[in-house]
Amino acid sequence: MAAGGEENAVYSSIAPENSMVTFKASDSIEIVLAVSAEKGLYSGFTYPPAFGSPEEVSDMIYIRLLIHVAEAALAVFIGILFLCIGLGSRYKRPYGILFTMCVCFAVMVSYPLVQVFRIDGYLFSIAERFCCYGMFLAFVLLQARILKLPKKAYMCMAALGLAVIITVCIEPFFVINKAVIKYRYGSFLAFYKILLAVWLIITSIYGLRRGRTGSKPFLI
Repeated sequence: MAAGGEENAVYSSIAPENSMVTFKASDSIEIVLAVSAEKGLYSGFTYPPAFGSPEEVSDMIYIRLLIHVAEAALAVFIGILFLCIGLGSRYKRPYGILFTMCVCFAVMVSYPLVQVFRIDGYLFSIAERFCCYGMFLAFVLLQARILKLPKKAYMCMAALGLAVIITVCIEPFFVINKAVIKYRYGSFLAFYKILLAVWLIITSIYGLRRGRTGSKPFLI
């Protein structure tokens, strides 16, 4: 029997070095998780458990950390490269947007680093939401600029994307005690993602029909 995340515990923050529970067993196993959340409805159970020997699970955790660090470092490096090129060309091309997308991606894959350095997971969750939906907005602006779309074709989608970013960032500060509200909000976010995908495909076809440079890669 194990408990984690107590406020009065020395290691209350779950991190790679203290989040492992090991036991030996045979036949069928039943794992029961009791989770409480003071800030609203949340199961607390995001990732499935890893089964194997302690050595194998430990290796898996640190390989995951290594992969995520490499991804984040590469994204930051490419982003800095875009930024330098953009400064040199006075941003005649959308290097600023590409830099923003790289930084957003680096933040999105940095959760294992948050665990290791014990950064405030609550604040990181907000930053992760901002970067995830910020990438969607950046992609709308990037495609609109490269394909030279008319403002009417992308301003509404950009405005919706900005509204979604605001809602996902302020939502954690509201206590929601009804599951139906969470469900409907999740459905709204899912609808936004589907709408965005359809919009990106349609505008790519629009650019392809008019012979715009870069329309084929965007469509693919």
